[in-house]
Amino acid sequence: MESDVREPIKVGDYLQVKRGSVTAHWCEVVAISECGRHLVYTGQGRLDTHLFFEPMLREYASASDVYNMAGSVFDRRGIKPSKYGTIDEVAAVLLQSAMTSSHSQPWRHFVLFLEGNYSGAGIQYDGLCEADRALAIFKPEKVEGSSAISLYLNAKDAKRERRTTMKGGRAFKHMFNHLSDKEIAALAEAWIEESSPREFVLKVGGERKDFRRAYCGVRAKYRNPATTSYRKSLATSCMHTTKVDDGCENMSPAEVYASGDFKVAWLETLEGHIAARVVFSARVDTQSYHAPIYGACEQSLDMLDTYLQDNKVELSSDLGEWHGLKLLNIESNGRTVGPYMDGCVRGNVSGDHIVLSHSGDLDFDSTDGYASDGEMCGCCGDSVHEDELYHTDEGGLCEHCFNENYAYTENGEVIPAENAIYALNRSSWNGNCYEICVHIDEVVFCEDLDQYWVEEDVTWSECGDYAIPTHLMKDYPEYFPSEFGEDDDETTNNNNIEEEAA
Repeated sequence: MESDVREPIKVGDYLQVKRGSVTAHWCEVVAISECGRHLVYTGQGRLDTHLFFEPMLREYASASDVYNMAGSVFDRRGIKPSKYGTIDEVAAVLLQSAMTSSHSQPWRHFVLFLEGNYSGAGIQYDGLCEADRALAIFKPEKVEGSSAISLYLNAKDAKRERRTTMKGGRAFKHMFNHLSDKEIAALAEAWIEESSPREFVLKVGGERKDFRRAYCGVRAKYRNPATTSYRKSLATSCMHTTKVDDGCENMSPAEVYASGDFKVAWLETLEGHIAARVVFSARVDTQSYHAPIYGACEQSLDMLDTYLQDNKVELSSDLGEWHGLKLLNIESNGRTVGPYMDGCVRGNVSGDHIVLSHSGDLDFDSTDGYASDGEMCGCCGDSVHEDELYHTDEGGLCEHCFNENYAYTENGEVIPAENAIYALNRSSWNGNCYEICVHIDEVVFCEDLDQYWVEEDVTWSECGDYAIPTHLMKDYPEYFPSEFGEDDDETTNNNNIEEEAA
């Protein structure tokens, strides 16, 4: 079929689309711009746009012809429903966006945000393209001074230019219905980090009081940072708030670092809460090396990482570069005080100090605040005190290896760490809400609150789209109209705007 003998393509015709090495498909044309240079056509369960140049067109055919021709056929019947409206309404707004310079569109900020964070949320390339289309439809905008997002809920609101303000997680859920709750939560957390950064104060010191402050201060609010072997969660630090009796008062085991060979850098919020910390060697005659960074959020981890890089403090993979450095030799209850260390480090007592080495008499692999001679961990091979050994199917593990691979649920069950998640649970005894560790299959993400809740504590809305903590159902009457009544559309929307803005 030659394109130069056909009439101009029209809505309802089928365009043969081929991208790269992908097999060509017949795709139904849903919308065409007035100038005829932009098309919206069907894809694999979605709509797509195309800048139309007739000489580059492969083939096109009418609906009556296409089913008699070779190749897959995609039409509007395979398009997933959209919260925005009908297929024609979605096609119209995509067509308008395709004809507008992308650099002048306010939602391009969100495209850049997604491009920088989609891998952390688990979105693949095709998902990112679909997210880009969703942004073009709902046209989100950041609400200045907060992490809230305003957007058009549907085509009806877009026509009357009425925007609704939502929390980040709920807005992403509304726009990207192809993403899972876990992916939405990851995006929401990344959005909070970017749109509502916290103010931190950097402090550095090498005295006992400095190590005590960094290790024993109240932790800052946790924001679920992505963790690696050297960027760790402060919420799971085994040494934070751990104390031992030094004869006069309780002390942090980390105070033994105050020998003059080490310093600690930490971040505090304006309220004085600890947001991150890192210990590093500080002898002026040698290169400095740091242990893993512990932080409450990506922002605090990044800030300490930048500080270390600016001061040319390098990461030590196993703390082997600390061999030869000294700790204070402090005894308590007849035992040598020593913090847990993330590496292959032992030590030998030498007067008032402990000299670190690879094969000393003392191990720093216990989390009780004392150096020990222990049994061998079945995972990493480090020595572990018998009382501190965790017994699993893999054998006895040290706490570090156990925490890397397993977790205890609230009921005391040991499960793989990859299946564990912290979620809120409401006590039936006193009505208070607590964060507990449970299996991921037993939780639900409540997008209105940007929180994970234990499944038994939530109730799904009557439409089935939203989960709300059962004790808060009365605060969301629009989700349970049969029980609490339902306001008219205008009143409900205005209330949502006022609540989200507050």
